[in-house]
Amino acid sequence: MENNRTPPAFERPPYYVSHSRCDGVYDGEEHWALFADDCHGHIADLDGGLTPEAEALAEFIALACNAHEDLLRELKLASKFLSTIDPAAIIAAENELGIGLAPANIIAAIASAEPVPNDAHEHAA
Repeated sequence: MENNRTPPAFERPPYYVSHSRCDGVYDGEEHWALFADDCHGHIADLDGGLTPEAEALAEFIALACNAHEDLLRELKLASKFLSTIDPAAIIAAENELGIGLAPANIIAAIASAEPVPNDAHEHAA
């Protein structure tokens, strides 16, 4: 019998940083860790104890994960908008700002941030 149901979409839980301590991790030292969905998902432990540097790294990772989908959506919109602008206007803006917009780089960044379908992992192996 064929299954025609679409699997449910994955929803990313919010990620957050908290203290963690486990006898088998870092010799039981208290350290920063990343969690998802109110401690139901332990994502990663960060070495460095409770140093400000380890906390900053953990906060950065959580922030990047939590903002990923919104940033990707807005980047796609910006890329679409750039594709409608006259290339001469893009060059003028690049010259005025002293930076390159490089629409091709934006497209590549979008592709690198998109999730890889499960069947693509199987073909890559």
